[in-house]
Amino acid sequence: MAKQYKKILVPVDGSDQAYNAVREGVMLAQWSEAELIVLTVKDLVRYYGIANYGYCQ
Repeated sequence: MAKQYKKILVPVDGSDQAYNAVREGVMLAQWSEAELIVLTVKDLVRYYGIANYGYCQ
């Protein structure tokens, strides 16, 4: 099988599923000699209780 991946993006959110996805992403990146990019995005309302962050009028 040809090594077809150049970049692999793995989004994470702190869950067990995300942890497993990172492990799979690492293995795939090593196998295909690809760049691994891990992305995490935090919801400010969930973590800090900031309502309408960035959307105030």
